[in-house]
Amino acid sequence: MEHSFSIAPNKRVYAIGDIHGYVDVLRDLHLKIDEDLKQSPIEKVTLIYLGDYIDRGPDSKGVIDLILSHQKTHSHIEHICLMGNHEDAMLEFINDPNGPRQDWVLWGGIEAMESYGMTIERDHKLVEVASELAKGLADALPELHLEFYKNLGLYHIEDGYMFAHAGLRPNVAHDKQTKRDLTYTRSPFLNHEELHPHYVVHGHTISPNKKADILSNRMNLDSGLYEGGPLSCGVFEGTSIKVLEAWQT
Repeated sequence: MEHSFSIAPNKRVYAIGDIHGYVDVLRDLHLKIDEDLKQSPIEKVTLIYLGDYIDRGPDSKGVIDLILSHQKTHSHIEHICLMGNHEDAMLEFINDPNGPRQDWVLWGGIEAMESYGMTIERDHKLVEVASELAKGLADALPELHLEFYKNLGLYHIEDGYMFAHAGLRPNVAHDKQTKRDLTYTRSPFLNHEELHPHYVVHGHTISPNKKADILSNRMNLDSGLYEGGPLSCGVFEGTSIKVLEAWQT
């Protein structure tokens, strides 16, 4: 697809949607990006992760390990890692286990904690063990991982495009968006049909057909990996968009 928004010349941007602990699928997608660059080299490459690295799937820890490793082995690529609502909720849970994000555990947080080596007794009432779980997770997280989570950005602008985990609040300047707007929003963003100042690339809400969804004012890259869809990557160059996919095997 082509439209009036554009990426500057001699530059290509790859953006990866919600991963949710599926490290093997992410590894396959990285290889597809490598192959795409081999077939069509370009001067400047940016790789953006749209957040929700963790929860639900089998290896949240492995996903972060892989991304940190990829940053080293592919140092010629600029890596931009954005925050998803799942990372935000995990950090809030660690800081305030009996607060409003106690329910993070029920969003797939159990699987994330288990990937960090914790043993979870699933028959306990969450309210009774929340503080113990939060302390256990804080102790289990490698320092590099904790720094990774704490340093995630909320949005990234690249020429005519804006990348954010969930989207944005329509008709509000990008620098006036709140963390909640950028990591949790659904409506009215998803129902907004007018153009934004930038073309918005997001995840967070699984697309209706579990495929990357390209609309006139936004692109949704959450194709429902943990529900059997692919892991989708948008490829942006000039005024064109294409999609790479990797699937669970």
